[in-house]
Amino acid sequence: MDGDQEKHITSILQDPKILREWAHLSLEARCGLLKEKYGIGMSRFTLANCYKKLNIGYLKIHSSFYSARSEEQMVELRVAFIKKIFKFMMEGREIVYMDETSTDCWATRSKIWQPKNSVLPLVVQRT
Repeated sequence: MDGDQEKHITSILQDPKILREWAHLSLEARCGLLKEKYGIGMSRFTLANCYKKLNIGYLKIHSSFYSARSEEQMVELRVAFIKKIFKFMMEGREIVYMDETSTDCWATRSKIWQPKNSVLPLVVQRT
């Protein structure tokens, strides 16, 4: 492998946009994309070694969530919910509470490949 080819591969592997887009992918899937999109063939072991040399580790993620709705819209929705629940209580209806707060956390990865010296934030939009 010549110097230009190595620089090209390095630029692809260190690209924050690609690291974010591929965060959910296994090393094997990443190798497939490297071959398909860039014509670069390598094994998952070689890819792991490349990441290690580039100081990119398999680290715990730092994720943040934001809502597509404005704060005013969220307040309106909360008030409407409270009014509806209160109305049901006054009508004597049975109210069943189901805690589903963690259901969206089950399918997330706990670690991804990211630079060791900086945090690669993953932003997940909630509607």
